Amino acid sequence: MKKYNILFLPLVLLIIFPGFRLKASVQFVDAALSEVREMAAKEGKLYFAHFSADWCMPCQWMEQNTFKDPKLAFFANKNYLAAKLDIDHSEGQW
Repeated sequence: MKKYNILFLPLVLLIIFPGFRLKASVQFVDAALSEVREMAAKEGKLYFAHFSADWCMPCQWMEQNTFKDPKLAFFANKNYLAAKLDIDHSEGQW
């Protein structure tokens, strides 16, 4: 019976405290776009760039919703390298 209690307790905690669950999200590489391009070539992956800004509401919505979707996060992290570039700073400007 004690074995069942030990196995049952973590399940109950995950239900009661959903903050303990692992949160899937797209993992962005902290590097310049040129570096991401090179890393993707070495890993044999494609890459994508998410151009963002603090004042861009659609960008913020994507970061809070789209990039936190578990199915998208799993697929993107497995198949792509993701770069997030802030257009208000030099590395993200054209």
